[in-house]
Amino acid sequence: MSRRFSHVEAARSEAERLGASFRWVHDGGKITGYIELNGKSRKLFMSVTPSDVRAAKNIQKNVRDYIKEMS
Repeated sequence: MSRRFSHVEAARSEAERLGASFRWVHDGGKITGYIELNGKSRKLFMSVTPSDVRAAKNIQKNVRDYIKEMS
């Protein structure tokens, strides 16, 4: 995966590590990630080009929080 989408890869790996499925769609100026666990799902909106170097860590935390909420 390109460096530009490293934050999406971070979200995918965190979701899969916690037992959830993750897919994403690039639509225009944003990336929409779909996290699914136990028949529940959440959307995660991400920038195509995050300007903050901490974006991947922040997205991983969001994924953990969403999965905890769905459990």
